[in-house]
Amino acid sequence: MSNKSISVGDLVMVVHSCGAPVYIGMPFIVAHIKHKQCQSCMYCKSDHSGLFAYPAKDFRRTNGTFGDRMPMSWLLRIDPPALSEAVPTGEELFV
Repeated sequence: MSNKSISVGDLVMVVHSCGAPVYIGMPFIVAHIKHKQCQSCMYCKSDHSGLFAYPAKDFRRTNGTFGDRMPMSWLLRIDPPALSEAVPTGEELFV
């Protein structure tokens, strides 16, 4: 896991929610990021403003206000696994 800033194409996980526990732990790839003003939440009835991450199309849900976008403050970037030094890269393999 990383605290680096989140960018388009990053794999992220939802680690916080105001009242929609169904999203906690869900991973998704960020398709794009937009600034939004006062998005009303159907769960906590409060307004959320700021940067929102939009998941790739195959993740989006239709059953909630944040089903197609998540506040960036709810997300944690997941770093890709490091390549093992034992894995040959760019080398010719002989069989």
